[in-house]
Amino acid sequence: MLVYQRNPVLSVRTIGERVYQILRKNIIDLDLIPGQVLNMKDIAEELHVSRSPVRDAILKLNEEGLVDCIPQKGTTVSRIDMGRVQEERFIRHSLEEKVLRICLRRDMTPYQERFNEILNRQKRYIHTDRYREFLDYDDLFHQVFFQAAEKEFSWGIIQYAAGHYRRIRLMSLWNETITENVYLQHTEMLRALRSREIDRLLELFKEHCYKLRREKIDMMKQYPDYFSGL
Repeated sequence: MLVYQRNPVLSVRTIGERVYQILRKNIIDLDLIPGQVLNMKDIAEELHVSRSPVRDAILKLNEEGLVDCIPQKGTTVSRIDMGRVQEERFIRHSLEEKVLRICLRRDMTPYQERFNEILNRQKRYIHTDRYREFLDYDDLFHQVFFQAAEKEFSWGIIQYAAGHYRRIRLMSLWNETITENVYLQHTEMLRALRSREIDRLLELFKEHCYKLRREKIDMMKQYPDYFSGL
């Protein structure tokens, strides 16, 4: 069963986009697990739409690498490709490092309250099983830097191109120690930003971005069916 919010006010123009957004969110939030078969007829019936927008959404997700469409065999949610994860992480790191350098040259005082609010909300989910909410606030924290640097289009590119990376990040948060460390890294990044410690902030961000290199082996052993090429 898909997780989504019903919206009775839809124009024909937005139905396909809505189906795409629902399916995409279910995939990157692991409500649809890697390798799961997708049946267009069932999805259309559940979402109360025709098969046409479902087909269009699946084609778009296939282009994005989040589903695999195999002729005569059907469609499945793509398994996590670690090569793809590395590329998506490279894009994220490259763009955000530039954004952080821009922010360090600007007055970030107007954004301090927003940072504090996000961290306070994220802290609530450390010792819970609400991993998606924790990760959403993780993304919000980083999005503020892109807003401050006036690079929100770049943030949109990262979000569009990070489906595989998002899923393994979410899986990593199933370990409570990791969620605590992520939160602590955020607080230390904010401290370094306030004190204008450029090297420290960039070092923390790199560690934050590449921490999955140490964790991926355990995840691949524990959930081998979620990954491709094993």
